[in-house]
Formats: sequence, structure tokens, C-alpha cells
Amino acid sequence: MNTSQEEELSARFDGLEVEKDQVREAVPQRSGKQPGRGSRFLRSCLFWSVGLLGIFALGIAATWVLQVRPRASQLTKIERENSTLQVQVNELQTQVEEMRPLEEENVKLEADVQAKAQALLIFGIIEDIYTAQLALVEKEIKDARAALTNVGDDLIRLESELSGAEREVVRDLSNRVELVLSEMERDPEAALQDLDIMLSTLITLKGSLVQE
Repeated sequence: MNTSQEEELSARFDGLEVEKDQVREAVPQRSGKQPGRGSRFLRSCLFWSVGLLGIFALGIAATWVLQVRPRASQLTKIERENSTLQVQVNELQTQVEEMRPLEEENVKLEADVQAKAQALLIFGIIEDIYTAQLALVEKEIKDARAALTNVGDDLIRLESELSGAEREVVRDLSNRVELVLSEMERDPEAALQDLDIMLSTLITLKGSLVQE
């Protein structure tokens, strides 16, 4: 090999070395040092932490879906029903207040009807007393006694429907019927006078029951 060939080979070798150096500079060199035990531990901790956070997040989501959301929905339903019931209660209270005057009017009407029925009963008693008086005047003792028997029965019925002073008045009238029955034969005039007293008392009682 002559000198010129050696120089040419040397130049090519030098060019290859230069290109090699350029390639090394362009490509990052990987450190030959292996990661330490502390670095691996930290990466392991980070991995498990992320995993646990994911599991915790899934648990929260499952709790919301399975427990919180149904209960929240039920609570909303209960609150809605409660509001509806409250509205119904308010409406009923309003109706009660509106019906109260009518209720009082009904009570008044019932009392008025009862008083008129009692007055009608008194009219029947008065009619029987007049019948008894006519029978006594005509000396028909048997007919007079029959009429007064009806009076006694009606007075007992009337007494059961009254109270207070009015009831006591009717009770006295019942006692007077017994007195008249005992007077009819031995003292017809006294019996007629007692019947007049009964008539006057009954007319006053009727007036107190029914205000015309």
C-alpha cells in the first residue's frame, strides 16, 4: 500500500469518527444508572394511592345510586304528599267555618221543630181537658175519666221531653190529674176548677215553648 492510499483511508476513518460523534450528540444518551429502591417505593405508593382513590370514588357513586338517591326521591315524595294534605286540611277547615253558621241554624231549626211538636202535644192535652169538662157538666163521669186518662199519658210523655222548671210544671199537672179523678164524683165543681187551672197552666207553657 502506498502513501497516498494510507492517507485516503486515514481521512475516511477520521470522517466516520466525526459522523459517529455527531450521531451521539443528536441521540440522548440513556443513563446507565438503574432507579434506586426509594424511587420504586414512591412509584408503588403513588400507584396504590391512585387505585384507592378510584375505589373510594366508585364507593361514593354506588352509595349515591343505591341509597342516597332513592331516599332523596322518597323524601321529595313525602314532602309533596304532605303539602297536598296540608292544602286539603286548609280547604276542610274553610268548609267547616263556612258551614258553622248553617250548623247553628240547623240546631236552631231542630230546637224549633221540637218545640212545635211539644206545643202540638199540649194542644192535644188541652183538647182532652175540654172534653173532660164537657163530660163532667153532662154528668158523664165515665167519659170524663177516659179523657183524663189520655191527659195523664200525654203529660208523662211531655215531661220526658222537657227539663228544668218546665218539667216541674208538667209533673205538677200530672199530680193534679190524680186529684181531679178523685174529685169527679164527690165534688164535680172542684174538679172543674182544677181543670180550669190546668188549662191556664198549659196555655202559658205552650207560649213559653213557641214564640208566635
